Amino acid sequence: TRHLGYVVSGRMHIVTDDGSEVEVAAGQLFDLGPGHDAWVVGAEPCVMLDVSPDAARYASGAQATEDPYIALVRKGYAAFNAQDVEGLKALFALDVVHHVPGHSTLAGEHKGIEEVLAYYGKLGELTDGTFRAHLIDAHGDGSGHVTAVHQTTATRNRATRVSRGSILFTFAHEKATDLLELRADLAGDDAFLA
Repeated sequence: TRHLGYVVSGRMHIVTDDGSEVEVAAGQLFDLGPGHDAWVVGAEPCVMLDVSPDAARYASGAQATEDPYIALVRKGYAAFNAQDVEGLKALFALDVVHHVPGHSTLAGEHKGIEEVLAYYGKLGELTDGTFRAHLIDAHGDGSGHVTAVHQTTATRNRATRVSRGSILFTFAHEKATDLLELRADLAGDDAFLA
């Protein structure tokens, strides 16, 4: 499991699977990839804040299962970034609606699979195929509602933009029926895509 965070107090010694060793202490940031062993150094407990998306699933036990709608959202982001049109079609209800905020030419309600896919195609066209939405985290209620928090990256006219946002998904019968897109910097995203 990946760990990403901050050491609040104490010290920890870490040995990675390739034999590298490092020690982290209070006041330090850390980014530790999968494949390691670690132990506390000294008598003081090591207290860390772990903000990695993997942290919520770490040491959760074999019986823990992911919300099936969150799993569908993960598949959707993977399909989007791979430009897998068939994979996306399989996730959408025929009457899916994707609500896009703002005032750019892309804003508005895209109704039906073909319109939603045309919106995605236009994002790709405007950014020469560089637009990606990297899923950071997803939160669900187990009843068909999932909020997906993501970071987008795209390059247009030799300028690269990184922005945060989220999509509130509504599912019925394991198909996405409604996608409400929200943006952290709506005006900046509109200007970038103008």
